[in-house]
Amino acid sequence: MICYNVYNSFWQGRKKGIRCTLLHKKILFSIGFLAFLFTSIHAAAQVPLEKVAHLATKEIYNIHVDNKGYLWIAHALGISRYDGLNFIQFTNSEIMDLGMTDIVEDSRGRIWCHNFTGQIFYIEQGKLNLLRAYDYKKENQTPHMVICGDELLITSESGLFICSIATLKSRYIALEKVTTTPQSSIAVNGNKAIIFRNNTWYAYQNKSGIKKLTVDDSIEISKGSIGVLQPSSYKDTIFLITNPSGTLQKLVLEKNTIKLVGKTEYGDYINSVAVDRNVYVNMRNKSIALDTTLEINNYNITDVVTGKEGNTWYSSLKEGLLVNYQPSKWKKIKFPIDKEDFVRSINVSDGYFFAGTQKGNLLVMKSDSGKAFWKQNLYNGYGSIDFIRFFKKHLFIVGTPTNTYIVNPLQKKMKDELPLKAITDVDFDENSLYLATSNGFYVLPYFDSSISLLRWKNEKQLQFPFYQWNQSIDNPYLVSPQRSQAISFEENKQSLFVSTKNGLQQLSKQGIRPFDINGKEVSASSLLYKNSRLYIATINDGLWIKQRDSLEHFTTANYLFSNTIIRIKGTGDHLWLLEDKGIQVFDTKSDRVLQIDLPKIAGADVFDVAEKNGYAYLTTAEGIYKVPIKGAIEKRAPAGYLDYVIVNNEDTLTGGNTRLPYDKNDLQFFFPLPHFIIRKL
Repeated sequence: MICYNVYNSFWQGRKKGIRCTLLHKKILFSIGFLAFLFTSIHAAAQVPLEKVAHLATKEIYNIHVDNKGYLWIAHALGISRYDGLNFIQFTNSEIMDLGMTDIVEDSRGRIWCHNFTGQIFYIEQGKLNLLRAYDYKKENQTPHMVICGDELLITSESGLFICSIATLKSRYIALEKVTTTPQSSIAVNGNKAIIFRNNTWYAYQNKSGIKKLTVDDSIEISKGSIGVLQPSSYKDTIFLITNPSGTLQKLVLEKNTIKLVGKTEYGDYINSVAVDRNVYVNMRNKSIALDTTLEINNYNITDVVTGKEGNTWYSSLKEGLLVNYQPSKWKKIKFPIDKEDFVRSINVSDGYFFAGTQKGNLLVMKSDSGKAFWKQNLYNGYGSIDFIRFFKKHLFIVGTPTNTYIVNPLQKKMKDELPLKAITDVDFDENSLYLATSNGFYVLPYFDSSISLLRWKNEKQLQFPFYQWNQSIDNPYLVSPQRSQAISFEENKQSLFVSTKNGLQQLSKQGIRPFDINGKEVSASSLLYKNSRLYIATINDGLWIKQRDSLEHFTTANYLFSNTIIRIKGTGDHLWLLEDKGIQVFDTKSDRVLQIDLPKIAGADVFDVAEKNGYAYLTTAEGIYKVPIKGAIEKRAPAGYLDYVIVNNEDTLTGGNTRLPYDKNDLQFFFPLPHFIIRKL
């Protein structure tokens, strides 16, 4: 919002070819903030701003975020809409002056603006339309414009112009004639509009009409200055800016009297006062955020708005469109390891923080910021710890390329070494370990099982009668020599799923059979059984969820970034989808993708994921990312909006229920959607 107040100077400048500006925007001021505004002095801290490229001009007067999330920009060359990727320019063949200002949005989603010649425009269904009822040729001052209820109100030389939002029917209300050209401004105060016209004050209400107000004598406008109302108010507070003296006055309407309740002189030309997340006084040489220590110097800021993603946008007469991206909620943390090493696997279970590093160091901590109370090197600097899985009763399985161990952090002991190498995945049931390796997949009894080996084999024989457990003396626990990547035991069906080089296999009483979906082989990259459901991540077909005999499918058609899922990790009620095009978090209770502030890293770069106390931990070669996930909201489908329809490359279809002749059968539908990043990538 910007309010250049000197209208006589404005018109003189226009005659000399100098562009002047007049902008308004919604102001939200809290009483507490204003008390702070008029009494506080802050130490300066600079706001980090980034320039947004590709807008045709750097002279911007006004910005607005609409109810769909688009950013509207009024500038020296017209009005544009920004969706986060592209600027769309709107124009009309009857425009007499390109410069636009005063963006407002009505209850029907129309975007209103006007140029400095005084032509009023509104954007509807992708078109910029001229409001002909407002006769700009009879006006000698640039209008001020607000939305008050279901009416568009515009200052006029004759008084007040009123346009119904519902019908677009218009009328004028005449005010007292003045001896000089009237200088009018307008503000919305609740369900009323306050009009300031040549030092005379009026109130307008839809039902009761317009009436004159009395004025507190303490309201002053210094000689040579002109006062302009800011278009919006907070509760009962109205704001009057006078320039070039640079004075801000806070006013209230009590009964039929305008009273002064606060005044500040800034000694600099005030463009606007904007309340967004902070309270800004935007001056020619600097902008001050009064409720913090933030300060913006030398940008000539004209407006400040915050988008739905939390990014704060700034318009400038000097540098164009600027943005301060919402800070990331995640952060990098460092575990107590060597600089040349990094955490490759992590597990937060049973009250421990387990971390396995690239150089084979196993660390056990009580918290993510604590010191390791036990550290064990499994490789003497060679090789990596690839996975850590919680087993039972303070026992964890730790896997490396050459060895697999059972670890007890409570006793600080390596309990046992399993007789298998190059394990890629592991799962459990009440008495067995299921292991996938590069040499095949295996079923082993618990090393500390309370039942005898003979009894265990008999039980396995009932579970998988096709296999004779003693047929191989050298490898008695090998089920199949097929190279395996992932393994998961489906408890409710007592069957085993294994991802092999020959596709996904299912082991049950009926034997080993390919598990095909819709008659096609399944290339599973990762498997996870959780809460009576089997999650099947695939190389090229998204995510499948098997619950007993039913299947549910998730792909790019319903919210996934990609159909290529490199692997999945389960934490709490969350399923982490590590995809080739990013990372997504799937809520296993609602079957929805969650909206979480995640670092912009590829799924392939994430080695492991763990979760504790509302935070997730993502391990990468670049460090460990700690990501808050408590209170994450469900990710909704992108909201696209129909702008317009092109028929046979020339006609624009704007009405509803339109019938077309048979020869007009080439239709192009334009559905843009807002897509703003949370921060710079």
